[in-house]
Amino acid sequence: MANWWTPDGDRYLARVKREQIFAAIEDATGAPVDATFQSLKKKDLVQKAETLLAGKRWVPLELR
Repeated sequence: MANWWTPDGDRYLARVKREQIFAAIEDATGAPVDATFQSLKKKDLVQKAETLLAGKRWVPLELR
C-alpha cells in the first residue's frame, strides 16, 4: 500500500486527532515525539508531521 498512498496533510493528517498524528510520527520514526509538538496548533502540527513522514513509507494500521 505504501507504493500508492502517502500521509499528506490535506487528505489524512488534518482529518485525524492529534494523538493519531503523534502515534504516526512515533511509528514511522521509531522515536518519541518531541515535547514541543504538544504545544503546536493543529495546522502547524500537520505541517511538521507531513515533513517528518515524507519518504518514510508509513501507512496507518487500517491500510496495512
